[in-house]
Amino acid sequence: MKKIIFTFVCFTAVALFYMNQTDDNIPAEKMADSNVVKSDTDAKLKTEKTQSAVALEPKNPFTEVAAMNLDDRWEEEYGCFDVNQTEGDCSEYTFLTARSLSEAEWMRRQGFPSRTLMEMAKDPSMQVDFDALLAKKSPTAHAVAAILALEEGDNKTASKMALRNGYFADKSQSYPYRLYGEVLLAKGDRVSAISQFQIAALLGDTQSNSIVHGIAAGDAIFASHAMNSAHEALSTMFDVIPKDTRPDPFDGG
Repeated sequence: MKKIIFTFVCFTAVALFYMNQTDDNIPAEKMADSNVVKSDTDAKLKTEKTQSAVALEPKNPFTEVAAMNLDDRWEEEYGCFDVNQTEGDCSEYTFLTARSLSEAEWMRRQGFPSRTLMEMAKDPSMQVDFDALLAKKSPTAHAVAAILALEEGDNKTASKMALRNGYFADKSQSYPYRLYGEVLLAKGDRVSAISQFQIAALLGDTQSNSIVHGIAAGDAIFASHAMNSAHEALSTMFDVIPKDTRPDPFDGG
């Protein structure tokens, strides 16, 4: 009975993630099928797809930044970085933890917003451009809006923006699930949150797997139910569950 209840909660959380929308601007027909990524070898193609999609968007300072080359800026954009000290500082944006270029590229591929995008969104002079992206249903803009709302303790807005991020994003990306898990955790919904983190883990975010174990706090049955329920939920969306594994931060890539 406990497993049945947990499974129901997980499916409900996933359903809300895509369907609990009240914005009249979201057409029903956009509940679309997702591309299936069959293995980690598809990572390069997925990166090219992401960059091509960004290139096709109308010119906007945010989209131009999102498409920047990371070769010489990966640490500033996705790593623990502080221009005033030699050691990294993850205190401002705790989700920006890249330790290599390959990990930074993976984060962008999976929908993580960069530090520059976060800072631009806080700049009043950039508000018109940012609002334009929100109006165009940009997943990245909605992710940024959700993160900023979380920072301000506005869980209601954070939830709304995170749901829309997941709705507009590529369904095989792990970060939208992780972000919504963070929102649910902030709201005190531990059971629904763990299911979102577990889905992100199954899609390849190894950090989310660590978060799952932290939430489960040694409760092996709770963790096992989260794994099984998340797997079942993803199986309803994909013939083959996509997985783009986060690069090992210590592989020097």
